[in-house]
Amino acid sequence: MKRILSISWAVAALACGSVKDRQACSVSTDCPVGQYCARAGGESRCWADAVAPVVGSVTASCAGAPCLRDGVLHVQATIADDAEVLDASVALDLPGGGAVPMRRSGAAWVADVPLRTFGFPQFSRDVTAMVTARDGARNPSAGVAAGPVGVTRLRWTYDAGAPLTSPAVMSDGTAVVGVSASSGQVLAVGVD
Repeated sequence: MKRILSISWAVAALACGSVKDRQACSVSTDCPVGQYCARAGGESRCWADAVAPVVGSVTASCAGAPCLRDGVLHVQATIADDAEVLDASVALDLPGGGAVPMRRSGAAWVADVPLRTFGFPQFSRDVTAMVTARDGARNPSAGVAAGPVGVTRLRWTYDAGAPLTSPAVMSDGTAVVGVSASSGQVLAVGVD
């Protein structure tokens, strides 16, 4: 019986290898893709990891309302992994700009996305932020979207108290409108 147990232990040791058989590392990016760096047996070695991180609770908002086209969109997400989260990024459903790296802030990952770096061919529309993450083995997560955020170019409104005519814009940027046909009044609004 002792001989069978000894042979079983020897086979298990050969199948698993020792800590010394694994590549030494100081950070996960020192390891091949599919492996992350962890301490075992008093040394840092590369270990296999096939489990992708999980992104959850993604939110997006602007400091003020409405969210202005040249404002900043604040994105926050929770990200979990069985070993370590290497990095995360957020992408918007707008042309140009590319993915924006996120940073860890306590238990969450955050990014302040300057909307002016993205194309915005509409006067106003809903914008959706999509967060993805990678773990130390560089396994990518599934993307998770925040709820849509309304973004607009509208800067201000003015209640003239009466129906207005269509505006005319002068060469210096001043907008001129007739307040009502019966009053004969004209309203001029400067660019400032």
